[in-house]
Amino acid sequence: MAQKKMSLTAWINSKLKDKDISASQAKKNAGKYKSISVAKKAGSLYYTNKEGKVMIAAYAEDLTMPMKRPESLEKKPEVKIIKKTLPTPDWYKKFKIKEADKKSMEILKFNKNITAYNTLSPKVKPRPGLIIHVDALKNRRDRKAWDEKYGNTYNRDGTLKEITIPKLKKYTSSKRK
Repeated sequence: MAQKKMSLTAWINSKLKDKDISASQAKKNAGKYKSISVAKKAGSLYYTNKEGKVMIAAYAEDLTMPMKRPESLEKKPEVKIIKKTLPTPDWYKKFKIKEADKKSMEILKFNKNITAYNTLSPKVKPRPGLIIHVDALKNRRDRKAWDEKYGNTYNRDGTLKEITIPKLKKYTSSKRK
């Protein structure tokens, strides 16, 4: 693949832009250098020939070199973040034990709820009715005692409430047929 040649004007303009100087500033030092090679070694863009004329210090192969890409287009190196510390075996064991304890506690709670629900009798005496005129204080105490003893699990008519038992989380694999 043949490289394209750029014009001398395009080359010198790109070099001036890279150095961030004007052409007149670059030509000021041209009198110090008498050949292209000496000017190039010194980093100058101009030199003075034998006739005293200021010339651009560029060889033909300089013009075939591709222009430098702008910095905004150049790829920036990717930064990879690597975790330096790995969890220790003790940490991993503690984590696994906590997970196992959590699962076993869920199972225990589930079993206790079922056992407690099964031990309840299906029916108890109903809550005492409200009597305002005769023995009002005794009636109020009886109702309060019934509420403390049976209020959470039984309806006011003495029947067992439908208690929602939390479902046990089942861990199954999802294999599709």
